[in-house]
Parts: sequence; structure tokens; C-alpha cells
Amino acid sequence: MFIVQTSAKINLGLEILSKREDGYHNICSVLQSVNLFDEITFDFAPTTTLITNIDSLNVESNLVLESVKTFQEYTKIPVSMSITLRKHIPIGMGLGGGSGNAAGTLFALNEIYSAGLSLIELMNLGKTLGADVPYFFHGGTAVVSGIGDVVTPLVNMLPGNFVLICPKLSIKEKTKSFFQEIREEDFTDGSIMKAYSEDIRQSYEIFNGVPNNAFSRVLLKRFPELMELITSIQEKLGITVNFTGAGLGMFAITDECKPLKELIDSQYYDTYILNTIDHSIKMRSKI
Repeated sequence: MFIVQTSAKINLGLEILSKREDGYHNICSVLQSVNLFDEITFDFAPTTTLITNIDSLNVESNLVLESVKTFQEYTKIPVSMSITLRKHIPIGMGLGGGSGNAAGTLFALNEIYSAGLSLIELMNLGKTLGADVPYFFHGGTAVVSGIGDVVTPLVNMLPGNFVLICPKLSIKEKTKSFFQEIREEDFTDGSIMKAYSEDIRQSYEIFNGVPNNAFSRVLLKRFPELMELITSIQEKLGITVNFTGAGLGMFAITDECKPLKELIDSQYYDTYILNTIDHSIKMRSKI
């Protein structure tokens, strides 16, 4: 039995630079791994199967199974595994849970079958599964650019406290629909993330006033109740709240976790108190 943990990520800021001819967007973002994990268990079996603790994910298109197919096609190694995916990372909140699962699966199969794939090979395979999959082979603190597939690791930051706020909402094809609402007015030139990454290099720290997220206009227009919560937190506690990824997840960097949680209605939001970590994938055990 092999058990792999894959972490969530938070976008400390996100700029959209332009729309490409292939329909994708060029971005620039600073990502940070946090200690919220999914767990994937691998057991040898006659055929490959996947079971998850969320019924809607028990489908052939699950990125874990897609990763198995990609690994087999590239290495020509037949894979026969009983795979169990236990999801703890909220889905559809901009936390990269599915992408981390894909990276973790490729990483695990490379170890289990002694395939000898290099980091570059794993990242290139990951890129075919999702734009931000390559980041999870690095984890920690990094700048991503291109469509999210170009990863430049930064020095890992000193431990920082996050409060993650996840609305109890589910939106079909969320990221695609939000990108469709992006307009030229949302584009910036990448200088904000460049300056922020330089601050990290010099201080090794994250700060309360993180840069804005390019999806903020789209998200706040569609969900004005989120603006009410963000404004309430800012006015009562002086704490900045921002979106991660394409949302809907929000985060604050603060040591005032308890008073912040008290402002959040648990009927409508889940909250998590998290810390920075220096990795995204960990082979937890080999039994």
C-alpha cells in the first residue's frame, strides 16, 4: 500500500495579462502551499479502479484516472491499481485540489513502478492534464506564469497563518465560466506580481495587504453577498480578505483567527485555519 498526500494552494495574488489565440489566458500569480490535504491510496490489483468519498467524483474523467492513462501512454508501463481518493480540500474554491491529485498520482506511479521520470518529464506530463498541475511538483512558494504552467520557485516563506473562507456554493464549470466574463479592463501587465515576489525574496514573509485578484470584479458582481462579508471583516477587524484562484474561496492572512471566525456565519461558509508549508506532495507511507 502506498499513501500520498497532496496539498491545497492559495493564490496570494493573481494578474491576467492577456487572452491568447488558443482561447487561454496568460497569467502571473504567486502561489503558496498550505496544510490542507487530500489523500490518495494505491494498492496493487488485477485492474485499475478508483473510489472516492464524494460520489460526483467517481467518474472516468476524474483527474486521478486521467493521470493513470497519461502515465501508461508515456511510459508504456501497464498500471493495475486499486486507488482510493479521500477528498478534504473543498471543491471549486480555487485551491487546486484536482490538479494536486493529478500531480500526486503521477508522482506516486513514478515511484511505485520505478519509471525514472525526471521532474521536467513529470511537469510536462502534468501540463497536459491541467495548467496548474506542474506547480504541485514544486510546491512551497512560487511564481507561475504562461497559462499557469511556467513555474519559478521562490524562497519558501516563514510560517504564516491563513484563515480560509469557503462559501457553501457549487458552480458547474466555474473556472471556464468566470474566464468567459473577464474583460480587457481586468488585464494588467504583471508588474504587481513581480514587485510582490521581490518583496518575498527580500523578507521571506507574507503580508496582510496582499495584491488583488483579477477575478475580483467578476466574483463580486455575481455574488454581492461576498462583498458584504469582505467589507464587514475589513471594517470591524481591519483585515484584508482576497480570493484565491478563480474563487470562490477567500483567505485572510492574520493571527486574529478566533475573532475572524466569529464574524463568519457557519450556515453559509466553512472556515479553515491553515499554515504555509514548503511542499505539495508527500509520500506519507509505504506499507
